[in-house]
Amino acid sequence: MALGDYPPDHIDTKATNLIRKFTESQDKKLKLDPEEYYKKYIEIITETSAYVNAYIQEVVDEPKDDIRKYDEKA
Repeated sequence: MALGDYPPDHIDTKATNLIRKFTESQDKKLKLDPEEYYKKYIEIITETSAYVNAYIQEVVDEPKDDIRKYDEKA
């Protein structure tokens, strides 16, 4: 199962059951099919993560010579 794939019914783990439970509760509120909701959710989470990572990279940059200064800046 890849990130972004809704878990198939034959996979019965704690993680997949939590995903199903969460998406099923949201699909009732938003009137979306669970698979459709999960796909949109993963798209938004992935995009948000990319923006956060880009922001951190811009603000903190890469460690140069003194790792202590880098840690303080972070």
